[in-house]
Amino acid sequence: MSLVYPAVLREILTRVLFVEKHDDASNPEDWQSQWVRFASLPPGIGDLPDLEDIDGRTDWIEKAVTAFSKQIQTRAKFSEFWKGFYED
Repeated sequence: MSLVYPAVLREILTRVLFVEKHDDASNPEDWQSQWVRFASLPPGIGDLPDLEDIDGRTDWIEKAVTAFSKQIQTRAKFSEFWKGFYED
């Protein structure tokens, strides 16, 4: 799960920002807006770049996924899994 959750978040944000070309996080009823708001919760993520700023949006997704990964402690969980795997 420590590898799956960040990958899923990256795919969802890529879909929302590049495929759906979503640019508004203010609608609480809209699923795309909910994902953008969720991804922007950790400190330091910043505002969503303009629709035309492809590199900025790509960087924003990576910052959001990195912050999310740190928040759910993916590295520690991954290490713990493999530690337990080899001890059994």
